[in-house]
Amino acid sequence: MATEAQARLALLRTELVGIVDELDRLRRLVRAAATTEQGMVEFDGAALDTEELVLRLDGVATQLTPGWARIVGALLAAKGRAVSRAALAQVLFGDNATAAQGRDVDAQVGRMRARIPGVAAHIETVRSVGYRWKARTQCQ
Repeated sequence: MATEAQARLALLRTELVGIVDELDRLRRLVRAAATTEQGMVEFDGAALDTEELVLRLDGVATQLTPGWARIVGALLAAKGRAVSRAALAQVLFGDNATAAQGRDVDAQVGRMRARIPGVAAHIETVRSVGYRWKARTQCQ
């Protein structure tokens, strides 16, 4: 019984290390996106001005709230890869983000989809993970 518990603990530690490594990678990606030289984060025709908080999508410029700009910036910086709710919560709330704030991310994404023209077609929910920014070719 004890060896079975030890084996399970070792497996959980391995999984945790993988999750921590992925979170570190996403943190670096978000920081890099936030500190681009021109203050722009771009992916497949969408561009976010990180200083003015303006999203340009399909020829339409939309002013974003600071929180929405952080979410969109992280998704654009990931270049089509999924970004976990935990990583997005950290982008929104800093290093003190809690697991419960992942639901706050869901609420913010829902509001963005409803209020920003064209965003609903680009932000895709990735089950059990988080969200990703879909390229224009995938939105059709």
